[in-house]
Amino acid sequence: NGISNEFLEYQLARDGSPRRIQYVGMRCPMPPAGPLAVKQFHLEWDDDDDDDDDDGSKCSPTFTMLQLAPSTSVMQWFMLTEPPLEASVVRLRCTKNFQGHDVPYANSIGFWEIAFR
Repeated sequence: NGISNEFLEYQLARDGSPRRIQYVGMRCPMPPAGPLAVKQFHLEWDDDDDDDDDDGSKCSPTFTMLQLAPSTSVMQWFMLTEPPLEASVVRLRCTKNFQGHDVPYANSIGFWEIAFR
C-alpha cells in the first residue's frame, strides 16, 4: 500500500550546537525508475533526552513530492512554516512512496539526497 513509518536521524552540526533550518530539499528517482521513491515525508524534532524512543514532535507539514518526468531527478525544495526550526538533531520521517498503491508489496521507501538550509 506504500504506507510506511521509517525515519532517518540527522545531526546538523558536528559540535552538537543547534542550527536554524528554513528549507528541506529532497531528490529521488521518479517512477517508473523509482517506484519506492519517497512521495510524502515530514520532519520531527526530538524534544526530550530519551534516546531509546523513536517518537519526536512533528515540526513541519507533510510535504508531497511532485511526480516529474521519469528522467527528471532534480532537488525539490520545501519551506518550513514559520518560525524556522532550531535544532541540533532532526528526523526525516518518510510516510508514503510513489507506487505502493499499485504494487501491494512495495512497502519500502527510499531517496537519493536530502539537504537542509
